[in-house]
Amino acid sequence: TDLEESLSEVIAYEEEQTTMDSRRTAIMRRYALDNLRYWLLSLESKKKCELDIVPIIYFYSTECSSCPNQGTVLTFFKKKFGEQVLVFPINVDLKNQEPMIEIVMSQFEINKFPTLVIDNKKYEGVVGQEQLQGIICSSLKESKEC
Repeated sequence: TDLEESLSEVIAYEEEQTTMDSRRTAIMRRYALDNLRYWLLSLESKKKCELDIVPIIYFYSTECSSCPNQGTVLTFFKKKFGEQVLVFPINVDLKNQEPMIEIVMSQFEINKFPTLVIDNKKYEGVVGQEQLQGIICSSLKESKEC
């Protein structure tokens, strides 16, 4: 619910685009923090509850020309696998305003965009559809899509 609410705020802000910059930063920070929080929760749930899910943290920058391509591939797999694939987008442009982004980036040594982290393994650059399907299927125990 928190993640849905913060995403709704991001979308509302982008639609009105008349809000002050400090409010925009606060909205974007909240969304990033909610994504990081639920990414960590999904990792713990996968491990402790043996959930058959693939949490993917997606680091992108608005300055990155190939990041929208990665976003399209991730959206495809989110639709294909439904709740088995969880995508947590993190806008690295906010790292100076939100220290947690920098902390997670340093944990995985993120310095190129886009970058995906799946099962604690880092994938730099655009991960294509075929390769990502293989990564997702190798992480799932059961899926009719694999």
